[in-house]
Amino acid sequence: GRSNYIANEKKQEYLIDHEKSRGFDWKTYSHYEKNHQKSANKNNEARELVIALPNDMADLPGEKRREIANELATELLGTERDYEYALHFNSTHTNFHMHLLFSEREIHSEAQIKRYKRDMWYDKETNKMAKANAPGAECRFKKGEPMKDKQGNFRFDSEPFTVKDPKFKSKAWLKDAQSQIQAVLKRHGYHLDLFNPETDIKQRKQYKGASTEYLSYASIWNRNAKKINHDHQQQLAPLVADRDRLAGKLQQFDQERRTYLNKKWLKTPAVKKELTALTEQRDDLVQEQTALITTYSLPLDPKGTHPKQVLAALNELINQLVAQFQAMKTSLIRQIGTIERAMAFKQDRDHPLKQKKPDKSSPEPITGSKNSLNRRLDDLEYKEREIQRDKNKVAHRRNMGGLGR
Repeated sequence: GRSNYIANEKKQEYLIDHEKSRGFDWKTYSHYEKNHQKSANKNNEARELVIALPNDMADLPGEKRREIANELATELLGTERDYEYALHFNSTHTNFHMHLLFSEREIHSEAQIKRYKRDMWYDKETNKMAKANAPGAECRFKKGEPMKDKQGNFRFDSEPFTVKDPKFKSKAWLKDAQSQIQAVLKRHGYHLDLFNPETDIKQRKQYKGASTEYLSYASIWNRNAKKINHDHQQQLAPLVADRDRLAGKLQQFDQERRTYLNKKWLKTPAVKKELTALTEQRDDLVQEQTALITTYSLPLDPKGTHPKQVLAALNELINQLVAQFQAMKTSLIRQIGTIERAMAFKQDRDHPLKQKKPDKSSPEPITGSKNSLNRRLDDLEYKEREIQRDKNKVAHRRNMGGLGR
């Protein structure tokens, strides 16, 4: 059913591309899962991943689009797993995305010879299976030996699919998948950043059917969030890169090893070569440290400061930038708070199914506590959807004659 939904032009606003990894039928998987069901719960026949893509990717030639889509699928799933994908656009051409249906099982590329999973012991007289080392027992088949039938032919595993890969149930795989998607798109010229809740403000979805008030609210929010995120990344990214580069140079240089080699009375060519390499690494480390102290105007002595002190100073600068970002996030929440209150008042006033008593208490203050940003906005979006559904129900009842004026 899901396969039909993503590939059906009548059910999609704009179906751009649709393709399968090979000429397979999901009914094969459906029958297989039903025959291998081990509990009252039905087995998953497939899983679905929805991948947001750059909108301008839709303008590429069809062959290039399909090349990227198949590369994404094989990067995420490997080459021995069936998949089907469809590329979609909405009516306003603002959310180009990929639906990827895939099996958790791999295909057996070739028939596998069955092998014994343990040593097989038999009684010499009765030819019945016996316990290991029992009186009159002999080991006829060793663990790992191939199985044969009565005619001496090898026995093969006839199962078409492997067992399900449990990694697809883990959040770790989803996190890795984001990085893999980013890497594939980067190879094709799309340099996208992954959303980080610690350093990015979440933008609001302008979904179909939303009210004018919500769309205005989301537009204001997104415009401010983009600017704050951009400014923060512009300041933070080079500082983090410099910090990591200095930490990497410090890790390469082994002070204890260099001291030990310097104390050796007899320096063989191998020791001298290693000592020279460590000395060069130390000089490189000192130069990097001096440059960073100058670049960021750190109150440190370039000559007499240990690299770990420079790292500590850089981390302090990073913490200051993060604190500034949190302050801007809190400020944005307070600015949008006025719009949020106005929307809440209008929703209560216009709600078609229930009348709320006026709240005489003063409104709660807007705070910038942890996770309040995304939680409050998600709640608002959910309420907006609920109200829209209620309005649709009322309109439907009126059309059916169930409600009077």
